[in-house]
Amino acid sequence: MSDMQKRRNRQTRPVHMADNPLVRPVDRAEARLHRTTLTVFLLIVPFAVVLGVFGYGQLARSADAAAVSLHTVEATTTADAPSATTTGADVTSGASSSLATPATWTLDGREHEGTVAMPPRTPAGATVSITVDAAGNRVAPPPSNADNVVAGAFLTVLVLAVAGVVLLTIRGAATRRYADLRDREWDEALARLFAEGR
Repeated sequence: MSDMQKRRNRQTRPVHMADNPLVRPVDRAEARLHRTTLTVFLLIVPFAVVLGVFGYGQLARSADAAAVSLHTVEATTTADAPSATTTGADVTSGASSSLATPATWTLDGREHEGTVAMPPRTPAGATVSITVDAAGNRVAPPPSNADNVVAGAFLTVLVLAVAGVVLLTIRGAATRRYADLRDREWDEALARLFAEGR
């Protein structure tokens, strides 16, 4: 291989930071920190996914267990639903356009009374499906599979967000520390330069 080819190869070969004499130890240390934080985050990603899947499985099993003791029955309103001008205290939580309306339902031959959420001015005698426990008391329905999927995905995103914030905080603090070290090295180098020039 000729000298010209050797020089051309050296010019086109990428210079690694470790081989660059102009790169200071503090620069190498900062580069290692950046690579480490990125590697740690990438390792956390599969852990967060597994945690989200595990959380989904736990919620799904809990919902299935709760559904065993719950029943879906038809409730019949016993009065007209209030008008839309009803005060906020009568508005059913989670449904701003539905109002609490007196209703009755039957479970195992026993009649129960309570309130159900109905649109304003719904006439008496309207029916709606509700969830009740073994005693016939109205309860919230168990989470659906879609709810469990969303909760598992949220858990995954939450873990990644927390890990990202922690790693970025560490990286930011270290970057400021490295900047201080660079300034100190510059000051020391300038002091040596002026001392040698005297």
